[in-house]
Amino acid sequence: MGALRMISDKNSNSSDNGVNKNGVSFNHMTNEQLSQLIVPESTSLSMTELRNERSTKLDSMSVTDAIELMIGEESRNFAEIRKQIKTIETLIRRITHAFKNNGRLFYVGSGTSGRLGILDASECPPTFSSPSYLVQGIIAGGNKAIHSAIEGAEDSIIDGINAIEDKDITENDVVIGIAACGRTPYVWGALYAAQNRKAYTCLLCFNPNIKPRIKLDLQLTVTTGPEVLTGSTRLKAGTATKCILNMLT
Repeated sequence: MGALRMISDKNSNSSDNGVNKNGVSFNHMTNEQLSQLIVPESTSLSMTELRNERSTKLDSMSVTDAIELMIGEESRNFAEIRKQIKTIETLIRRITHAFKNNGRLFYVGSGTSGRLGILDASECPPTFSSPSYLVQGIIAGGNKAIHSAIEGAEDSIIDGINAIEDKDITENDVVIGIAACGRTPYVWGALYAAQNRKAYTCLLCFNPNIKPRIKLDLQLTVTTGPEVLTGSTRLKAGTATKCILNMLT
């Protein structure tokens, strides 16, 4: 049961010293400096970027076999998502708490991750008659990136920070960063700034091979594994993202 469904029958405090919960200031720092403080270390190559052994002959498969392969790969997602039921429940309850206390839910992502966040947010008003400000999606590169790829937008930590500052995030809000590899600088900039404003922060990712430098309130990692098309996280990681966001709201 999603958070909006849980409250559908019911109808800024911020820190100005530039220091987040981890005691580190982000004022007057460059992207490179911030990256060393914020973006998680990679313990090995992201699982989402590895070659899928089952799809090595994809280009020579019959269409039927390719379809069967993709169905099989997508079906693996659900077993992995099921392993995270308790974590998903924790997040739903925290979002529900936010809604009951005049808080909002923000999804932050780049590329497919950002678009899926915007999609979920845009579906809430017609589905639940909720106000449009209650659930919002933020995408690296701004509105143009919804329908066109903006090269390099995901690499700016500072832009991620500014996106949160523009939304006047408060301690009542929930900010979920979505990053297939778990290391997208824009997303981590947003999460870092949200922490500074004392919001509840969560990372949704699909790569267990990261070592966070800062501690978020929650991390939801679903191991979807290598994609059928190497590195194309719009596929299994994208499907898993949509499935989880459906549950959250």
